[in-house]
Amino acid sequence: MKIQGYAAVFNSLSADLGGFREQIMPGAFTRTLTGGTEVLAFHHHDYSQVLGRTGNGSLHLSENSRGLHFTLELPDTTLGRDTYALVNRRDLGAMSFGFAVPNSKGESWKETDKGLIRSLHAVNLLEISTTSIPAYPATVVKGALAPKTNHARSLRRRMKARQLDSIAAHLQAA
Repeated sequence: MKIQGYAAVFNSLSADLGGFREQIMPGAFTRTLTGGTEVLAFHHHDYSQVLGRTGNGSLHLSENSRGLHFTLELPDTTLGRDTYALVNRRDLGAMSFGFAVPNSKGESWKETDKGLIRSLHAVNLLEISTTSIPAYPATVVKGALAPKTNHARSLRRRMKARQLDSIAAHLQAA
């Protein structure tokens, strides 16, 4: 069970965060991604609901021109299966992330026609999280293998039913 998407999208404004909005600038996560820092994946920022981590290879993160891309292999646990089902049903359709700004050069503030904007230039990424209500509406999460998996499951059920029908017919003829 894998999910993938964008935990952050560059140059995209957040929702109102209490009098200001935020945007993430390209390269903001480079420090974390190149520094070997362990990043965890949670459900709704809940540290007791771990879905994966970079240290064991279940979470893969990379930056591209769009933003912070992730691929997450979910655990075969109730939480993992539930998360996979909720993502595929689109109840969980977005992502979030937890971070710290390392110093004053990591952010800048500007008053614009859209209000006060905080731009994040460099952050220490701590975690990414599945969420139903994101601060950044442009984020996305999708089931990486959902269509094939659902199709394969349906096909297996039909084949098993045909086999059982064939066995029953054989037994009746005997």
